Amino acid sequence: MLPESKYEFPKCIYLDQNKWIDLARAHYGLKEGVPFKEALESLSSAVAAGKVLVPMSCIHVMETVGFNNSNGRRRLAKFMVELSDNLFIVPHINIRRSEIAHAVLKVLGLNPQTSLRAQVLQRGISFAFGVQPMISEVTKNITKQLEAIISSKEFSVEFLVNGINTSVSRNDRKVSEEILEILEEIRGRVLSKLTPDMQLGVEFHELFTKGSPGQEMRQVLKNLNITLDNFMQNFRNHNQYLSFFQTVSTMDVFVKLKVAMDKEKHRRIHRNDTKDMVFLCVAVPYCNAIITERFWNHIVRTTGLANRYETQVETNLKKLPDLLENLCCF
Repeated sequence: MLPESKYEFPKCIYLDQNKWIDLARAHYGLKEGVPFKEALESLSSAVAAGKVLVPMSCIHVMETVGFNNSNGRRRLAKFMVELSDNLFIVPHINIRRSEIAHAVLKVLGLNPQTSLRAQVLQRGISFAFGVQPMISEVTKNITKQLEAIISSKEFSVEFLVNGINTSVSRNDRKVSEEILEILEEIRGRVLSKLTPDMQLGVEFHELFTKGSPGQEMRQVLKNLNITLDNFMQNFRNHNQYLSFFQTVSTMDVFVKLKVAMDKEKHRRIHRNDTKDMVFLCVAVPYCNAIITERFWNHIVRTTGLANRYETQVETNLKKLPDLLENLCCF
C-alpha cells in the first residue's frame, strides 16, 4: 500500500496518540479541538485526494482501549478508523524479519524480490498485532465472509471499544511502572562504564548474538544453506559488521534511540518510552512525517535519524498544513 520510494504518493504520516485525540476533538466540534480545526481540514482533504495515508498501530490500539470513558472511546475509535481508512502499521518484529532477509541477500550480492515499504501497511486491526486472519473448517464462501468481517471498519471499531478489558490495559501500565526502577539501575551501570559509541556496538552485538534478531538471521542463512561462519567472512572488520546491523532499519532506529535516551541521565525513564521507541523504529524509516512529543522530536533530530531516513519530524499539530505543503500534498 506504500510505494517503494518516499518520493512517490501517497505519503505516510504517523501521529502520536495525543494528536489523534486533538483531531478527534476538532472533528466532533469540541471546544478543546478548535485550535486544530485547520489541521483536521487540511489532513482530511489530503486523505480524500489520495495524497496521504494516516495509519494506526498496535500502540494506538492499546492507548485507545485504555480510554476510561466508553462513549468517548467509541467516538475516538470511529474517528481514527475512518480517517486511517482502517490501515494499520504491522509490528516492528514482522518488518524486522524481512529487513534481515534483505540485508543478508544484499551482502551476498543478491537482489531482494520484494519491497520492504510495501509490507508496512495492512488493512484490518488484526494486522496491528502482526496476525493475518486464518479461518479453517468452514466452507470457502463462509471463510471469505468472515475474513471480510474481521478486516472491516466496523470490526476494528468494536475491537477498540470492547475487544480488550480496560483492566488489562491498567495492569499493563502497572507492570510498566514496576520495571522502570530496574531500567534506571541498568542505565546507571551502562553510563558508568561505556561511551555512547561503545554502547551502540554492544547493543547491536547483544541483539544479534543473544536476541531474536540473531535467531532470525541464522534462520535466513539456513534457508540459503549458508553457515554463519561463512557469512561472517564477508566482513573484514568490526566497522563493516556494525554497518551491516545498521542496514536493518528498525533495529538501527531502536538502538540509536535507546542509546540517546540513556544519555539523557537527568530525565527519568518514562513508562511509555519503550512503546514510543517501538513505534518510532517503524515510523522513522518508513513514514514520510511524524508528529510526536517534544522529547522524541529532539532525539530523532539530534541522532541524525531524521536526515538519514529523510523523515520530517514535528511536535506542533497546528503546523500540519505546512508539513503537508512541504510534502507536496496540496
